[in-house]
Amino acid sequence: MPYKDVAAWSAMILGLVTNGKNKTAIDLFEEMEQKGPVPNGITFVAVLVACNHKTLLKKPCVTTRTLDLLCVTLCAYVN
Repeated sequence: MPYKDVAAWSAMILGLVTNGKNKTAIDLFEEMEQKGPVPNGITFVAVLVACNHKTLLKKPCVTTRTLDLLCVTLCAYVN
């Protein structure tokens, strides 16, 4: 795939989460933040589901910047 849009990234992240690869999903999300498109609401839901895994609860799995983007994205959907 020459160019991965937000739907492709989100699908890969959600697919990893669905198959129990939560840490890999978060790593992929971090890669997306560096070189991919801006995450959307679906992306953030997938990341939040990944963070819900019991082994990942001991440390923050997303940055403050990510949470800020989440708030902006969700507020855009509400308005």
